Order: sequence, then C-alpha cells, then structure tokens
Amino acid sequence: MSEDLKEEIFWKGMAKKHWPAILIFGLACLGFFIWFFTIILMYVANSDIGGLGTWTLAEFSVGTGILWLLVLIGWELLLAVLPTVGILCLIVAIYWFAILPEEDKEAIKTRERKDKKKKYRKTEGGGFTFLITIAFLIVVFV
Repeated sequence: MSEDLKEEIFWKGMAKKHWPAILIFGLACLGFFIWFFTIILMYVANSDIGGLGTWTLAEFSVGTGILWLLVLIGWELLLAVLPTVGILCLIVAIYWFAILPEEDKEAIKTRERKDKKKKYRKTEGGGFTFLITIAFLIVVFV
C-alpha cells in the first residue's frame, strides 16, 4: 500500500470519527459566505463614495473606484473575516484541547512530523508581490 493511500485512509477515518466538528466548522464557513455577500450588498447600496448606490460605472474615476474598493475590503475584513477567523480558531481550540482524545492528537502530530520532513518549498513568492500591488494601487489613487 502506498504512503499516499495510507494518508488518505487515515484522514477519511478521522473525518468519519469526528464528523460533528467538521459539520460545525462547515456551518461556520457557510455563515461566513452568507455574511460576506450581505456586507457587499449593504455597502453597494449605502456607500457614500458611490452616491449611496446611485452612481453608474461611468461616474467613478480611477481614484474613487480604488477608494471604494479599499473601503469595501476594510469593511469585509473588519465585519466578516476577523470575526470568522476568531470563531473558527475558537472552535478548533475547544475541540483540540477539550474534546479530542489523546491518541488522536498523537496520531495527528506524528503525521504532521512526517509531512514536514518531505516538503521543500523553493518556488514561493512570499508576500512581496502583494505588497507591490498594494503600493501600486495607492500610487494610482494618489
């Protein structure tokens, strides 16, 4: 039996064994997507930058378009992403420290140690490209 097949069988077994946690995690992610799109719709209808939703695309300049997008990203981070990350981390922490049995923790830890030895990442770009893109957008806005 190959190593990849053993890994797949292990994780499928863990998923079947701990399905309530996966269900709660999935429902939290579903709630995130619903709230994410609700924020977008509310922002489009109530944004001061877009004339409270009355502007057409022709009325936006490059500066106001970038400002509108940056403010939208800020609201999404503040109202959707950060609370969701906090809730998901809380769910994982409670499950890991209070509910998960010790033998399952050890099995997961040994699998992680094996995976870390195999992976070599040499082609990652890091965050430099993202920073350059943000800097470019700020320069265009100014």
